[in-house]
Amino acid sequence: MIALVSVLVAGAIGLAVATSLLLLGIDASRSADTLVDSLQAKVLVNSCIEEGLYQIKISTASAATGTLAFQNGSCQYAVINSGGSTRTVYATGTVLSVIRKARAAVNQVVPRVTLSSWQEIP
Repeated sequence: MIALVSVLVAGAIGLAVATSLLLLGIDASRSADTLVDSLQAKVLVNSCIEEGLYQIKISTASAATGTLAFQNGSCQYAVINSGGSTRTVYATGTVLSVIRKARAAVNQVVPRVTLSSWQEIP
């Protein structure tokens, strides 16, 4: 009788450990997926900043907006004329539910586009 109870207790402990490990594995997998999505969103937001800078270069755009669609997500950008040859490019990259944002400040447009800053924003 004691041996049977010991086997049942050991089985219950083993089942609890196995369940915990399984749940930890699922949680780690979700975290890894979110990290990958976040890195992809960062690549997309940087792509849209580059596109905004390109628009400034080809037309010294005083204002422009656009959307780029990719296989894994999309990004939007807006070029804002801050006065004179100063421009600011805002961009948002989205992959599933992950959103990353960035801003680039341009302090010269001619003869070439010159950045004064490029940073991720909340």
